[in-house]
Amino acid sequence: MLTEIYCEAFGEQKRVPFFSGLNVIQGISDESDGNGNSIGKTNMLKIIDFAFGGKYYIESNGDVIRHKGHHNICFTHMFNGKAYWFMRNTKKHNTVIRCADDKYTPKSEQPVKNFCEWLLSQYRIKDLQLSFREVVSLYSRIWDRPNKDVNRPLYHHYAQPVAEAIISLVKLFGQYGPMQELYEQDKYLKKRHTVLTNAVNYHLLKVPSDQEYRKIKQELSEIQETLQTLRANISIASNENADQLSEQSSQLYEQRLLLITQQGRTKRALQRCRKNMAQLVPPSENVFLPLAEFFPDVNLDRIKEVQGFHNQLRVILSDELKAEETKLLQDVDKISFELDKVGQQIQKFTNLPARTESAMEQMLELAAKKEHLQTQLAVYEDSSKEAEQKAETGRALAEILGSTTAEIQAKINAKILEYSGNIATSNSKAPMLHLTSKNYQYGVEDNTGTGKAYTDLLLFDIAVLSLTQLPILIHDSFLFNNIDDLTKQSFIRLYNNFPDKQIFISLDQFYGKDNEEINKILFNSTRLTLTGHSMLYGKDWRKPSAKT
Repeated sequence: MLTEIYCEAFGEQKRVPFFSGLNVIQGISDESDGNGNSIGKTNMLKIIDFAFGGKYYIESNGDVIRHKGHHNICFTHMFNGKAYWFMRNTKKHNTVIRCADDKYTPKSEQPVKNFCEWLLSQYRIKDLQLSFREVVSLYSRIWDRPNKDVNRPLYHHYAQPVAEAIISLVKLFGQYGPMQELYEQDKYLKKRHTVLTNAVNYHLLKVPSDQEYRKIKQELSEIQETLQTLRANISIASNENADQLSEQSSQLYEQRLLLITQQGRTKRALQRCRKNMAQLVPPSENVFLPLAEFFPDVNLDRIKEVQGFHNQLRVILSDELKAEETKLLQDVDKISFELDKVGQQIQKFTNLPARTESAMEQMLELAAKKEHLQTQLAVYEDSSKEAEQKAETGRALAEILGSTTAEIQAKINAKILEYSGNIATSNSKAPMLHLTSKNYQYGVEDNTGTGKAYTDLLLFDIAVLSLTQLPILIHDSFLFNNIDDLTKQSFIRLYNNFPDKQIFISLDQFYGKDNEEINKILFNSTRLTLTGHSMLYGKDWRKPSAKT
């Protein structure tokens, strides 16, 4: 439970203690302000909510930040006799700082989400399958939050789906387990249906009608018969040409092998021819000149005559080799042409005949069409199956949820009736909760009085507090404004009957002056008293004379 809040931004009382049971933030009127309004009571309740992981203090208190600057809210929780110290800063409000001691020395940081999970564990309410904020936020009714609709006590906010609000109540009563699988399946099917509907609306998908479905099935049957006929024709065509294909292929491969061999011989002959042509180049005269240096008597003229004869022979041989080269090149081109021709023939005879090719093309077209039709068929059948599942799941969920909500309704109404009998008011008729699997109504029929409406809302919260594991309740002073004093005193008595839980309320004035019992309760339960001269933050910056 929360045992303390400490803040340097506060005025005179910077440390506010809290205990189990009722905790009152008391506003006292005096001659200077005439009432107990606008002195910090609501802000204190926001800070209490902040110490339980809430964020409304940050969302709604820009004026406090402007005038007091960003500040630390320090707080202590105690479980099983052990104290735990924490701190949250208004600037880094998404972080909770774990502190080492009661002086709030920072130790470590964690996200608010982790802190709330820790609270859930410490209060031992993890089995409810709700987050900690989902458990307590609805029943923290602070001024200007959207959960103050007297006719819709289960709404966290105006946009919340009614089915979600009902399930949250079922979870809080610990009765969600038996219907969890059905509820999650129903939620999934509804989401899936929405996705499918959107796909159809955006022309991404088409769900065939019943007539189109029958037509698709007939067309698929015809396609299947055609495919079987085509497969048979291809098989027959392949068997008819098997012997011919084998014989012709063998001859062509033999011819190709001979041509490749012949091509190789011709190319090698061409290489030798070109090598011989390169060797016919006559030696230069410079080759023989060094002979005269070593053999002065050598006859160079004779050598030149012999070399001239050799040159004549080279010319003759060169002409013959060029003629041979030309012929070999022609032979190579001819063999290459024959190889290409044989290659084309091999390709022709190793492929299926034209009749089989046509059948194959038709098969491919039909296969693609078959796949498209099967997709449409699957969409229709899936949609039909989904509709059946959705209807079946909805019926089963409605049945179990109906019996569960009826049980919860009976418990709440019985408790409200019990508490209503203790309310001292001229109109003590007990409000009734009408709860079904799909909707709910709450209040007294034919009664539109504001005071009675808020009385009924307070009764509802106290009934839920007594019947569930809800650990805290926060009620702001605006809830009491239209209620007569005797009824307020009756509620103070009711609040005082929960010693094992924590109830935080704010009051605009002291209601125990003429009643010793109420006086004692308020005296023992008041944790912070605020007046026009002793405001929560020590000053009223709304006044023109206030300095920031």
